[in-house]
Amino acid sequence: MIVRYALASKQASKQASKQASKQASKQASKQAREEWVDCVRGFAIACVIIGHYLYGRFVIVVFSFHIPLFFVISGYLFKPDSNYKTYCLKTIKKLALPTFLPMLIILILSINRIRYIYIEYLLGLVHSTSYYEVKQGIGPLWFYYAFVISCNIFNFIIIRFQNINYIIVFSCVISLMGYLISKIIILPWQIDNAFVLVIYLMIGYISKRIKWNNNYYNPVFLVSITLLSFIGFQLIGGQSYASRNYPSFPICVCFSIIICIFIMYLFKYHRVVNNKFFMTLGKNTTVLLGIHTVEYFTVMNKWCNYSITNIRLLDSFIHAFFSLTIDYIVLLFINWLKYMLRRIALRYIPSEKET
Repeated sequence: MIVRYALASKQASKQASKQASKQASKQASKQAREEWVDCVRGFAIACVIIGHYLYGRFVIVVFSFHIPLFFVISGYLFKPDSNYKTYCLKTIKKLALPTFLPMLIILILSINRIRYIYIEYLLGLVHSTSYYEVKQGIGPLWFYYAFVISCNIFNFIIIRFQNINYIIVFSCVISLMGYLISKIIILPWQIDNAFVLVIYLMIGYISKRIKWNNNYYNPVFLVSITLLSFIGFQLIGGQSYASRNYPSFPICVCFSIIICIFIMYLFKYHRVVNNKFFMTLGKNTTVLLGIHTVEYFTVMNKWCNYSITNIRLLDSFIHAFFSLTIDYIVLLFINWLKYMLRRIALRYIPSEKET
């Protein structure tokens, strides 16, 4: 009896250790996955900031993937909700503050031009970009309009058509429909643009359900088709979603998808590109885009008129990386301020248990 009890206890301890190791490995893999996803998001927002100051061929390179990459990685993390109203309100609440707070700060900083800026932003709230009577709109914040609408459309598609084949077909149809609408009329709140970008949410959503195996992907093949995609963009001309400029639309979409998949592969399987800088940016993309909008309309918009080296290309790179540095420093300061406020709250505000 003693021997049987000892054997049973050993087996139980082995099973418990196996379960613990499995849970630890799952948690470690989940943490690693979240890290590389945050790094991809950080890389995308860095490209958005830099892309606003470059010109020529370099703009074509950056604009070929920076917005699609945001939507692909968002589709990768997408969690559908059968309650459409709850999901819609949740997405609006999440992005309402990052949208309106930067606009309020710009209005305060531009007090000497308050009437002009105020009218521009009121029109920008409707049209969101430089169309109709709006000369500057709300700048980079147009992304939030398109993102909220695209996510709600894609959520409806997933819940309504749970079959993956139907999801692919309807996402492609809606994206094509958005492209055709944009050729006829520019809809307010980026509705036509949101339709176009649904296809990238679908690509990310599908890629999450495909087993990413490092051995399955041929690095030479991936690098080759990615380079061909960049060359293809240089030949057909660049795309810009804010201005609804997508020449040879199906080809542009295919090229963007290839580049996005390559970047995701690079960050997932090559830890060299994963670092704290991109991770910090990726965890604070909404805040960083708001910071960049304020900086874009106030500081850098004036500073870019001055030449440093008298070489336009070199000046654009200096302006771009200086802008990214300013935004990063402001982000670190905001995070430090939030940390200090939490500490003060924990120290001086009594908790529920104490009361």
